[in-house]
Amino acid sequence: MKKEKETTEFVNLVKADTENKIEVEDLRILFESKMESLSSIWVFLLGIGFVLIATTLSTTLTVIEAARYLIAVIPGVWVVYNLITARNPALTRNKVFRDYLKAKALIEQRKS
Repeated sequence: MKKEKETTEFVNLVKADTENKIEVEDLRILFESKMESLSSIWVFLLGIGFVLIATTLSTTLTVIEAARYLIAVIPGVWVVYNLITARNPALTRNKVFRDYLKAKALIEQRKS
């Protein structure tokens, strides 16, 4: 089983902040923005994948049309599979949230 790379975006951001300008509230806003964008992208791509699949299944096809639609369906299936297994915000949130908590602890540690 392939080990997933740990997300360290927030921790790296806090470590790179040598002037201590990043506060916990700033980090929270960044976290919420990231989760909102991941959710929006996921819903958009999921919709595209389903449209590609539904379009193919809803038409009467000749052999040439079937080949053309198959070329469209394969990426649609790939997009849906990747979204469900890897890029689902509900699954990604835990990784990003752990990174957020580590970064938040670094900021709080810096203040004390």
